[in-house]
Amino acid sequence: MSEQRLAVEWTENPFTGIGKRSWAVEHRVIVEHTPGVGTDVRH
Repeated sequence: MSEQRLAVEWTENPFTGIGKRSWAVEHRVIVEHTPGVGTDVRH
């Protein structure tokens, strides 16, 4: 059985164009540990 933890989460608005100015990019870094297998970090 694996265990997941949310390490960090943030939102940014990287677009400056008029049509895309309201678009947001959501980032999450998740750490998942599976005993006997290892640890995985996903972004």
